[in-house]
Amino acid sequence: MLTDFGSFVDAVAGWRTKSSERWTAPEVLYNGKRTKGSDIWSFGCLIYYIISGRFPYWNCLDPQVRAAILAKELPYGPGYRRDGTLTPVMEACWNTNPEKRPKSWSDMNDQVTRSVEREKDSKEMVNGSAKQMKEFWNEARSNVRVSFDFERVHKNLATLLGPSHENECLSLIWAFVGRRELREYYKNLRKEDAQVIVDYLEEVLRKRQDAKKNWKLVMLLSRLIAETGRFPQAYQLADVVYDKAPVDKGGFATVYKGQWTHGPVCLKVSHHAVPGEGLPPHLDKFRKIYIKELVTWAHLSHSNVLPFYGVFSVNDTPSPVLPWMENGNLSNYLTKNPKSPRLYLIMDIVSGLAYLHRVNVIHGDLKTQNVLVSNEGRAVLADFGLVNTTTATAAGFTNPGDAFSNRWTAPEMLVGLEHSGPLPKPSTSGDIWSLACLMYEILSGRPPYFQYLQISQVVAALQNRIIPKRPDGKEAEPIRDEIWELMAECWNFNSDKRPTCQQILRQFSNLCPDYQPIKEKIPEIRVAEETRTNSSPVIDFYQTRNTLRRLATWVPNVP
Repeated sequence: MLTDFGSFVDAVAGWRTKSSERWTAPEVLYNGKRTKGSDIWSFGCLIYYIISGRFPYWNCLDPQVRAAILAKELPYGPGYRRDGTLTPVMEACWNTNPEKRPKSWSDMNDQVTRSVEREKDSKEMVNGSAKQMKEFWNEARSNVRVSFDFERVHKNLATLLGPSHENECLSLIWAFVGRRELREYYKNLRKEDAQVIVDYLEEVLRKRQDAKKNWKLVMLLSRLIAETGRFPQAYQLADVVYDKAPVDKGGFATVYKGQWTHGPVCLKVSHHAVPGEGLPPHLDKFRKIYIKELVTWAHLSHSNVLPFYGVFSVNDTPSPVLPWMENGNLSNYLTKNPKSPRLYLIMDIVSGLAYLHRVNVIHGDLKTQNVLVSNEGRAVLADFGLVNTTTATAAGFTNPGDAFSNRWTAPEMLVGLEHSGPLPKPSTSGDIWSLACLMYEILSGRPPYFQYLQISQVVAALQNRIIPKRPDGKEAEPIRDEIWELMAECWNFNSDKRPTCQQILRQFSNLCPDYQPIKEKIPEIRVAEETRTNSSPVIDFYQTRNTLRRLATWVPNVP
């Protein structure tokens, strides 16, 4: 979690609600002495937190809590219904006179147990056995001493109630999936409620390894983040220091090199994904697409795909933090290492692209500048969709002619250019055309259509259904017949007749029988996974369930 960046912490991590004073009896604030009576007060706060899903004095920031307690305000906050079954127990615990608080744990045991049984009968709580509840209560009571062990008691209760609430949480989440009309409701979520939901969704996605089936949940998480501005705590990185002088700067992003706990990193700062309300429609659309791509990237895991470490705020813009690849991009690498095994590098690229296509991700901008090379000399795909021409065009940033400004783009992108209409969406078949252009660039050492100096000439060649010129060994390195035939299949002007990544992999396997795919996770992937696991908060499924239920009450036709 980010901790040292003022307004960004408030914008991403929510209100500061970690003060231990929230659980503290008023007499302890006066004299500093803890007694069994002060533990009884704290236990009432614990009951309130379990029942409501809110911290005591949730409506107060940490600096305001002490004043509220000393003013004899109860921990409820405004708007709490005081007719719940455990209300008498809580308010007895909160008597401002410690001598008048409950003295018998057996009496409290009976009251709480009866209330729990009534809640269980109404399906408001887990249908656990009475034996489980008794075991929990006995352990909770044994831990109530002069130093109240809240964390241990709460952990045991969450363990007991978690599985049932987790199932209901997941059911409610699926009820929200695909409901575009919910965006306005998301905007009205309180900051702390939005944080609870995005943290829960992130954990669901992390535990469910089937990225293809998770696609709808990724879209839901993207919409929640876009509408609420709350990133999962697991994404938020601290201790990133970056050089103010950029390494590279383009039309849509600036790249910086930085240092982080686990070594050098790359920060890619978008020029247009700025936070805030009231943005022009094109900026707001760009920001939402940008966030969707960040969330998608966070849930990809393949050794030929650049890992995503997390986000870090640069000028109030959430920016992806990525491993720094010292070998740079493939174009520069091949210039410095001309004898590198080029077919093996192509196999790496096809393997990474095949994975992206399996999980419904389109790269959209394949060329050597967007392929990096690891320290081990393996090719790693980067920049799929993120702040590139595809994203910019989808957001309405570029003129149609500008969107077709490179030599690797499939010819079907010409549709709309001639009539100033909308451009087609990126597709897997479009990636296959670009893959063949990338193979051409790797093997020949020249960009596709190198003989044309102007983009207008490239457009004219495509309109005339001319594929890239085969190198003859004079202007560029020659390409073997069997590979050229495969590339020609990828350049079929009927996009439906192009081969798939899996078919290309099979053909290349015959050409490169000694090629060995990366079988173990690369170190950067392990760092990304460990970081996200260690940064994830413990999910309180009771609080999450209550938050989702409150959201469901606003939304029509949600069971």
